[in-house]
Amino acid sequence: MQGDVDLDEGIISIRQTKGEQQRYVAIHPTIAPILRQYDVKVEGIISGAGIFLPIAEGRT
Repeated sequence: MQGDVDLDEGIISIRQTKGEQQRYVAIHPTIAPILRQYDVKVEGIISGAGIFLPIAEGRT
């Protein structure tokens, strides 16, 4: 799983934001299992890429 998404701690880290600051978003505990299922499905499509939220043209 991408290092910016920590489902165990319930935190998503967002880098390179406006003002060049790093931001953190809390994940509600009920969402973590759904995001884990999502991660498994993405890994099945883009195996070994280490991308949690892929976008068009292979950019992350």
